[in-house]
Amino acid sequence: MLRQLLTVALGFVISFLAFAGSGYLLYRLSDAMPGHQLGLLVRYIFGPCVALLVGACVGALAKSRPGLLAVLSLAPLWIQPLLLPQRPDAAYFLTFISFVVPCLFIGAAAAIFVFRRRGRESAPASS
Repeated sequence: MLRQLLTVALGFVISFLAFAGSGYLLYRLSDAMPGHQLGLLVRYIFGPCVALLVGACVGALAKSRPGLLAVLSLAPLWIQPLLLPQRPDAAYFLTFISFVVPCLFIGAAAAIFVFRRRGRESAPASS
């Protein structure tokens, strides 16, 4: 149980640091690229890459349920927009869902893949 909690905590820290690093990279790129391209870069490149990184780290450390642990570790991704003031329109909610859900699936899939690959490597070879 303690290992699972530490795995989620480490995934949370990696997620937070990766998002901070991607924010710094966006700041450095902001002079060279227009604003709409930076938004696309965040949505289609940085978000999934962070989810993939966190999922791989969680999958390498998890003892069981790596997909769930990866989703919990990606809490900065899906909690932060909920803490912002709510907008009354449904378009904001649909945009939020269309960004977060694929990233959560990517993170969970990466965690499950790494978890299974790690299990195969540590299993003794049968002849």
